[in-house]
Amino acid sequence: MNFTLKRTLFLLLFISSCKDQIDIKSETALKYYGYYWVESGSYGSHINECSDYTNLNWVERIDDVQVCAELNMQSILQVRWQFFIGGECQSGEGVNPLRSDYQHQWNILAETIEPFIDHISAFYMIDEPYWNCVNESDLNTAIEIVKDTYPKIPVMVVFAYPSMNESLTIPENADWIGFDHYELIEIVEEDLSMLKNAMHSHQKIFLVPQSFLNASINSDEVLARLNNVYYDLAMSDTTIIGMLNFGLWTHEDPSNIQKTLETQIEIGNNIIGE
Repeated sequence: MNFTLKRTLFLLLFISSCKDQIDIKSETALKYYGYYWVESGSYGSHINECSDYTNLNWVERIDDVQVCAELNMQSILQVRWQFFIGGECQSGEGVNPLRSDYQHQWNILAETIEPFIDHISAFYMIDEPYWNCVNESDLNTAIEIVKDTYPKIPVMVVFAYPSMNESLTIPENADWIGFDHYELIEIVEEDLSMLKNAMHSHQKIFLVPQSFLNASINSDEVLARLNNVYYDLAMSDTTIIGMLNFGLWTHEDPSNIQKTLETQIEIGNNIIGE
């Protein structure tokens, strides 16, 4: 084989390799990375700990949105208490109806957040709605109220793992959806399949990676590997647009999972740097 032919073959292989890498990158829809409870009255202020490698974080209150906005950070704002105040619910059994003054409470919130609305990327309805005894009709009503006021801002609904079954129904007017299950990735993938079977064509998915130790994921090394597997899963599926980590600060001190935190920093930088 002469030199010219060898060089030609090398260039063809190189171009093919580059094309494959470009195609893989273009196929991913993953663009958001952050944490639950970054700012809250319950667990304190942590946005300064993760602002360098996240671009979208869950917050509890309007004041938290303002803190994030001052750092030019985007928020997912919880709007649970404007619509639901608890009811009588235990592990998915009971009732948690719309509060009687939900429209008034929402109007107050909508007026208060207006100065920061450009820093709110989504509204988060009640966490794990069916597990918290909210029925589908009331959930739909709450979402419609939010969408009527802010039709261009996504509404996010995340379900508890007991809801991940063949009877799962997802409100069509929700935009971003997800589930939480802090288990081995094989079990998480089964739940993801259930979610995708129930979702509507316009909806996009957020994964909720585990950020704390438990019986199934019982070491920092195992947890770090799990986070990488979540990332690989998110990169390979074009219905997945974000990763919202749960458990840091609420269930685990960062000092206990340093390897996992290093992994998350790397993942976050990869995503927001794309």
